[in-house]
Amino acid sequence: MGPVGGTLNFKEEHLWAAPCSSALATVKLVRLNKASTGKSVREVLRGLNRQERAKLTKELLSINDPRLTSKMIKLKQLSGELPKRFTPTEVKHATVTQIKDALGAAIGFTGSAVSGNVRTIAIGLYEEAEQ
Repeated sequence: MGPVGGTLNFKEEHLWAAPCSSALATVKLVRLNKASTGKSVREVLRGLNRQERAKLTKELLSINDPRLTSKMIKLKQLSGELPKRFTPTEVKHATVTQIKDALGAAIGFTGSAVSGNVRTIAIGLYEEAEQ
């Protein structure tokens, strides 16, 4: 059994695991950008203002370490342990890198599918429920 319930052998699982994880990371980035700034990826690439970058930074810090409360994040930012906001260059670079990763994964998966290495695909969509 494959990781999502399809019938793939060990070699084939590795061929599509990387594209799927890259796609998932890109979808998370797009959703996070939209949720924290209200802007599309294209608008984010054009640039965010200081308040939007600060809000995005806070969201990313809380996702990277869920144990940190808002108050702990604020205290660590004031002490200089965590950044107050990412620079426009950092935001643009991270977004472009995610897009390149997703594109490379899609090309790799397409090549595997065309060559016949991937025959069966099972896709599962999951949503986290808040408690």
